[in-house]
Amino acid sequence: RKAEYMRARTIFAFTARQEGITQQNIGDYLGLNHSTIHNMEKKMCDVFDVPSCWPDYIELYNLFTTAIL
Repeated sequence: RKAEYMRARTIFAFTARQEGITQQNIGDYLGLNHSTIHNMEKKMCDVFDVPSCWPDYIELYNLFTTAIL
């Protein structure tokens, strides 16, 4: 449960949801419950609502989306 791994999983799950992959499929892939994926998605919505509180998530999200898109 290292913070950097949790951030990366959260951003991966959020990006996958934006691409239309179901919470269940993402959870199966990551070995997590779909409700955990739902909570990750909510956390990322908070990141975009209050970006000054979550600069590390914003920076990692920008790097991730730039690399895969």
